[in-house]
Amino acid sequence: MERDRSARRRLDLVDRPMPRGGPPQHIRLALPGESASSDAASPASTNARYQQLANSGPRYRRPRNERSAKRQKVLRHLDVVGNAINGRTPLPDEFAYITTFLINATLPLENPPAGTRLWTRTFQDQRGTVQVIFEAGSEPTPDGGTRAFGLPYGIYPRILLAWVISEALTTKRRLITIATPDPLAEKRIPRSFSAWMRDALGFIPKGGKKGSITLLREQMTRLFNLKITVTVNGKEARFRILPIKGDSGFFDPALEHGAPLEKPVQLILDEDFFIEILKNSAPTHLTVQKELAALGACLSLDIYRFLTLKQYALQMAQARVPELITWERLAAMFGHSNRSLRHFRETFIAALEILDPLYPDHGAEPRRGGLLIRPVRPHMPPKAKSPRTIAAASKASQERSGASSPPLPPPDDAERP
Repeated sequence: MERDRSARRRLDLVDRPMPRGGPPQHIRLALPGESASSDAASPASTNARYQQLANSGPRYRRPRNERSAKRQKVLRHLDVVGNAINGRTPLPDEFAYITTFLINATLPLENPPAGTRLWTRTFQDQRGTVQVIFEAGSEPTPDGGTRAFGLPYGIYPRILLAWVISEALTTKRRLITIATPDPLAEKRIPRSFSAWMRDALGFIPKGGKKGSITLLREQMTRLFNLKITVTVNGKEARFRILPIKGDSGFFDPALEHGAPLEKPVQLILDEDFFIEILKNSAPTHLTVQKELAALGACLSLDIYRFLTLKQYALQMAQARVPELITWERLAAMFGHSNRSLRHFRETFIAALEILDPLYPDHGAEPRRGGLLIRPVRPHMPPKAKSPRTIAAASKASQERSGASSPPLPPPDDAERP
């Protein structure tokens, strides 16, 4: 009787689907082709899926009721938003794009120490070894010295970059208009800086020394003077975002509370950066981005973009086994301090907890050995590049090399992000 009960337990373990937390405690009993009577000295399975799970260690998770009351309140709000997001297909205007090299090489989370001019990130992708160097800009002063602007950091440049990239993909133009006083301009272009900040970026405009308008303008100054150098296997490219020469509308304190503009506020993208946007940009969900921005969750936003791109790459590669990314490798990508690896792991897991309600099926599980990523469906459905985007990239490349190029096809409103 006892022998039959033990055999039934083994058969149940084989037939039962693998739990989300990892493999069963006795992995050898659940492997295909293993005998129920095999002893402990039997050889380990060569199944890559189970080997990856076995070597990743236990999960690092804590129940929600063990978190602070304030954090539980935030998570309940995100539950409601996440249910609304994931319960339907995203609309065309809910796509927000970000260039792929900015997903793997993130900006600082906090203000770097004074005098820091370079911020370097290195990662591996299908092209090989990619190194991204962010160099803070400077300007000469009347006394013959130089004034350093510093590196952009925090949530404002992340959201601003996503808006600039999405706008470039929408209009297929290097010239981007932030706001304009022209009543005949497109309706989607705001008429004031505050309206653009509220409607396009999702930030509540507040004046004052510590207000959101002041903080955003400071980050815009840093970002628009930033030099980005991307090196792929020794081949180097430089990217810039430049405000129109002589146009300082978004730095004017008189525009704090929606004052009317006297002229359009515009910026222009570097040619190489514009081509990179057209060729290599990944979609994310605009609502997820705005919710994380409202919380100031920079690391959660970085993780969301990374997991969205990672799941898309796993789908394109038709991966069937999970991938383990070590904590050391994650710290090289997302670590923004000189603290210990243990501190980074705790910070990363806390940021992933914020993301869970908004993107519950991300397939990532913190383990002792690193972050285990299971192949699942990407959060945003992949969209093939439209003929207009391909033509715009070809035209920009040919203009960059000085060759003649064919005209762009007519705009297709159905493919606007």
